[in-house]
Amino acid sequence: YMKSLHLPADKVKDFNYGNIPGDDNPGDYRKPGVEWQPLEYANNVFTLSNPNKVAWYFDARTSNYYQWDGNKWNKVPDSKVKEVLDNKAYIDMPNLHYTTFLNPRNIFFGIKFNFDL
Repeated sequence: YMKSLHLPADKVKDFNYGNIPGDDNPGDYRKPGVEWQPLEYANNVFTLSNPNKVAWYFDARTSNYYQWDGNKWNKVPDSKVKEVLDNKAYIDMPNLHYTTFLNPRNIFFGIKFNFDL
């Protein structure tokens, strides 16, 4: 989950993985019903070996997103990128939603009286 967030660059400068810069904070989540679109970080997409066909790769050199079609790299249209970023479709939510949110939970309060005669 945390690796999928686009955290501000100054907050992740000491992390050991590439980060796509953004303004996310821990606690941000993908809304229910929004399909997940994996976004991966790459220093240079043109030097990657064995890229995934589903993921979009953020090229750190150009700040553009590319997708591998099996033969060549294609730049993802800006309108699609904007839609994915606006909907936070890139956030990899845990599969068990009942562990992520408190709903539905039942909390009961009670009072018990014992009388010994």
